[in-house]
Amino acid sequence: MSTIKQGANKCVLSLRVARALIGQGYQVVDVGTSHRFPGRVVIKFDNTPELNAALDEIRRDIRAERQGEMSTD
Repeated sequence: MSTIKQGANKCVLSLRVARALIGQGYQVVDVGTSHRFPGRVVIKFDNTPELNAALDEIRRDIRAERQGEMSTD
C-alpha cells in the first residue's frame, strides 16, 4: 500500500487514497516530500485508530475494485 508510518503522522503516498480520506472528512496535517522515496510527495494525516480503520476500508475497496477489473477480462 502507499502509506508510511512516521511518528504521530500517517504519511500517504497515493493521491487516490488521500482524496478518499479527505472525502471522509480527515484533515491534512502537512504535505511534503518523502524521505524514503525521493521525489515523491507525501500527504500527512494525524495517525489515529479511526484513520487506520478508514485506510483499511479504502484498501479493501481498492483490492475489490482491482479484482473486479481482473475478472472482466
